[in-house]
Amino acid sequence: MPQREHHPTVVLVIGAEHDPIGPYLVACGCHVIRATSGAAAVALAQRHRPHLVIMDLDVENLDPYEMVIDLTALHETRDAPIVVVVSAPEDDEAIRPYCHGRLVRPVTEAALAATL
Repeated sequence: MPQREHHPTVVLVIGAEHDPIGPYLVACGCHVIRATSGAAAVALAQRHRPHLVIMDLDVENLDPYEMVIDLTALHETRDAPIVVVVSAPEDDEAIRPYCHGRLVRPVTEAALAATL
């Protein structure tokens, strides 16, 4: 019987480079691509077609509403669930209808696993 080729889940993480999310996803077998700006996120999304987007709402110079609209409009990310990382539960009220989940800081491995 031929062996099925494994394709890791591609996750676009928009946020600071040193957060606990990326290493945890890698340990779970995901291929993580990182962006620290909206322009970089769109370019990476178009190139890598992520299966999931995790976006930190505390990124400087990033309009979360605009970013969510841009990602849902792209052919490459139209169907990718978007999970936001917030400091307080009310931080994502404006974009909550466009998102599929929320992680409240501090993000733990258990919370990330439960959300995914």
